[in-house]
Amino acid sequence: METSYRQIFQTSNPGRWNRVKWSLRVIMAIAIFFLVVFFIALVNATNPSLPRLRDKNEVYKMSLINIT
Repeated sequence: METSYRQIFQTSNPGRWNRVKWSLRVIMAIAIFFLVVFFIALVNATNPSLPRLRDKNEVYKMSLINIT
């Protein structure tokens, strides 16, 4: 019986580790991009003016009444 002290997934080929590193780098870059976009959207966000929306609503109601 041969005694081996290598772990099950141990390998001398660094290919799998390189793929994991690059995958994590790409995922982190995408996550950082979306976080930056999210924070820019929060900073530049404007709340709609409710009185103007109410005025537009009345205009649409009047136009619908006039059509029918």
